[in-house]
Amino acid sequence: MDVKFNKFDPEFKKLTSNVNNLRNNNTTFTEGCQVTNARLESISNTCDRIERKWQVKNDKLENHIDDELKTLKEHVLEVVDNTNIFATHLARSDSERQKLKNEIIAHVDEINKNYEPNSHILRNSTPSTDENIL
Repeated sequence: MDVKFNKFDPEFKKLTSNVNNLRNNNTTFTEGCQVTNARLESISNTCDRIERKWQVKNDKLENHIDDELKTLKEHVLEVVDNTNIFATHLARSDSERQKLKNEIIAHVDEINKNYEPNSHILRNSTPSTDENIL
């Protein structure tokens, strides 16, 4: 079925006007989309730049935190080492003191064997007068 339009028919003019309006609207819409897309691209680029800047700052902050944690760990290990050294020294000192005490007692016992009359003086007190001195 073939439809013929008369250019001067008001309905044809109205239809033609609507088609032209749609074309104009489509063009305007397409241009608006292009502008919007350009703006979105610009916003996206700005976001990317901000993200890169924050990533750099974040990396620097993480590195700084890592450095601080490393330093803190070194200090803690140093304190632990010093504590272990001190504890070892105390233990060694106790054993050395016990050894020295045992040697002194053995030496006093040896003296007491040789000088039986004054053994109680040597073992239990320090001499305070000339007669207590061997």
